[in-house]
Amino acid sequence: MAQTDEISPAKRAAARIDARLAITGAVGHLFERLAKEGGLNQSRIADRLGLSRARISKILSNPGNWTLDTVGDLLAAMDGRITRVDVENILDVPPSNYVHQWLVEAGQKLLPVSPPKDPVPAALNSLKTKWVETTP
Repeated sequence: MAQTDEISPAKRAAARIDARLAITGAVGHLFERLAKEGGLNQSRIADRLGLSRARISKILSNPGNWTLDTVGDLLAAMDGRITRVDVENILDVPPSNYVHQWLVEAGQKLLPVSPPKDPVPAALNSLKTKWVETTP
């Protein structure tokens, strides 16, 4: 019988979480910065997209369900754009025992993921992300 190279559900889940956190964190960081500068709020985004403020509030409070179209719409409303995307092969990154704090709190166990390089990227800081070391 031929051996398959199929990835595990846990590895797929970890990759999805990493991608979601990177993208939603970057968009959230831009929104927070523009809001602090006084030029943007949820009502302004709603007006620019032709949506209700309640709908924008719901979208911003639940970034886990954003589609790429949602990300594009939000960036357009903020006059933002993606200028750089870095993707690394996980085999090039030293392994570690770092996982996202909410996984620990939820009692879930996924594959260990590499810690952020700096150690917490600015995009993740905007989400109040906390990385913790776990024991295997």
